[in-house]
Parts: sequence; C-alpha cells; structure tokens
Amino acid sequence: MSLRKSDAKRSRRLRFAVGDIIAAAAVLTAAFAMLLFMLAKPSGTTAEVVSPDGVHTISLAVDGVYTFTGNGYTMTAEVAGGSVRAAECSCPDGLCVSRGAVSRAGNAIVCVPAGIVIKIVSEDNSDADYDLAVG
Repeated sequence: MSLRKSDAKRSRRLRFAVGDIIAAAAVLTAAFAMLLFMLAKPSGTTAEVVSPDGVHTISLAVDGVYTFTGNGYTMTAEVAGGSVRAAECSCPDGLCVSRGAVSRAGNAIVCVPAGIVIKIVSEDNSDADYDLAVG
C-alpha cells in the first residue's frame, strides 16, 4: 500500500516543528503566569462608594444592605461574604446590577446614569494601580 501524493502532503502539514512546540509552550507559560498574577491580587477589606451625595465607606466584613441615590436613581448595594454587589438599581440599563459581586482590590461597580461608583480598596493601599499619570 502506497501513499498517494495528497496523503503525503497532508501528513507533512500535520507535523510539528521544534519551534512550534517551543512557541506553544511559551504561550501556555505566559497564560499560566498571568492567571497566577490575577489570582494573587488580595481581596479588599472595604468598599468606597462615591455618589452625588458624597463619599461613603462600607466594611466588607459586615453583611448588610445599603441604599444610595444619585441623579434621580436609587441603587441598593448588598454586602455578603466579603463581597459587594448592586442588588437593584432604578437606572434604565441595569449594567451595574449585571456586573455581579466584586471583592478584589481595585475592582469596581459603576452606574453611570446614577453617578455612583463602588470601588474595592484594601487597607495597605496596594490597589493604588495607576493607568495614567499626568504631570
């Protein structure tokens, strides 16, 4: 039984070169390192809520329900199990509610129509990551 010409070409295309294996290993290693970096970010201890009514601080250690108002809308935030989520909001799009619960330092829930931002902060201020600095 002999290989036809098209079968020989197909079998040559399926072979991996050493460079292909090295490149795949490098990509997998980088992806694994990024995953570890993301998981290593500490959980926050408090949530800072900025609204048109002012700035409020909520402890994530104590479960509770909080209500904030801004620009004619009302948001109900729920703290449970060390995380906070926007349980309800009267804004038209509801994206803040669909965000789900957040607990990692630096994560945020934003309701643009209401002008309310809930940001998770840590005690040691390790969440002070800056995207841009203007001098």
